[in-house]
Amino acid sequence: MKTKNPSGVLVISEAPERNTRPSLPDLGHWQWQHAHTPQETQRLIGLGSFRVGVFDFRSAGSSGTIAGWHEEILRTNNTIQWLAVIPKHQLRDPRLADLVSNRFFAYQAAPLEPAQFATLLEAASDMAELRLGNKCPANAGWISGESPAMRQLDAQLTQSANAGLPILISGEVGAGKSLAASVIHQRSRRCHEALRVINCVTLPGCLLPCDPDLPEERREDLEFRTEAAFRLTTPAGGTLVLDEIGDLSKSAQRVLLRWLDTHQDHTQLIAITHMDLQRAAEEGRFRADLLHRLSELHLQIPPLRQRGDDLMLLAEHFIKANWALNRHVTRLSRPAIEAMLSYHWPGNVRELQARIRRAMLMSDDYLLHTEDLGLARPASPLRSVPRGAQPPWSPLRGPSSDGVQLPQGQ
Repeated sequence: MKTKNPSGVLVISEAPERNTRPSLPDLGHWQWQHAHTPQETQRLIGLGSFRVGVFDFRSAGSSGTIAGWHEEILRTNNTIQWLAVIPKHQLRDPRLADLVSNRFFAYQAAPLEPAQFATLLEAASDMAELRLGNKCPANAGWISGESPAMRQLDAQLTQSANAGLPILISGEVGAGKSLAASVIHQRSRRCHEALRVINCVTLPGCLLPCDPDLPEERREDLEFRTEAAFRLTTPAGGTLVLDEIGDLSKSAQRVLLRWLDTHQDHTQLIAITHMDLQRAAEEGRFRADLLHRLSELHLQIPPLRQRGDDLMLLAEHFIKANWALNRHVTRLSRPAIEAMLSYHWPGNVRELQARIRRAMLMSDDYLLHTEDLGLARPASPLRSVPRGAQPPWSPLRGPSSDGVQLPQGQ
């Protein structure tokens, strides 16, 4: 699928003055659009569908300077393939080298060689188009599992993807609310458009009082600043995810109500919360009229302790995903499984992922043991796995006398 602006390249640098800004070569159909602040960057991203972006670190002085908003742009705009233009000596900075190696499609050391740079641009553009074309069928690591609650939720995610109504996703911390929102976007007809995630705690801070674009007489008006920030950071089309909607300030709640009146037909809104918004509305901390608008479609993510043997499916997934940390580990020990089945999992899937990752790092055996997971052996497990009994999941390899193997992956 072709993007709206295939020849436009977003260039982010730190020197707004034309006479001090390092120039980029004239490469025919490639058109440079420059941004130097988070506000300029978000505005340009909202106005055009960029396939390729360039971070020009040449204006950062003797050592590359990384601002927090640089990393946020790279993390949240994953439909753009990013290139770095950087002097070779700046890569001696470990933080900058790590950022370039993990977040960029490629880099070119200064001084630029135009033909090579043009080749990189074409390759990055082709990769962006390939990823856009393969984006919709993917489920972004979503594992629906076999439990009735998760099967029902998976069907609801598909049914709500193109409903055209605001969606409220609630659930405990770490249950997978953000991942569910991403799956809704990828299963929708908007999957080739932007997916933007905004943390509601930081929304008013997106536009500082000293921003030169704000009229002098409005710089202390919090609601005006919030509305301006919301306008700059929301996509024109696509999907907007408001993370922790319960933390939205009263002024921002008013802004969001107005925004819903004008943008609901153009942008899919998904609100995420771990709070009881009904109780917050009864206590006057959240607008009841906004809650009614947001909860036209309400999806509840079940906690991990209510997902039955899906716990073991997730454990298998995280072990395989982290095999690079310890390729000797093949399965969980029997006591470890019993401890996991007895544990309450207050941190849900996020806690399971963290414990498996830590266990992979700490284990010096081919089994993951209770001690590796940081769990106590249960005195009376909720569900035990008797030695010699056939486990309720098929083994990866042959049966073992000292461990229970995990289920075969997809």
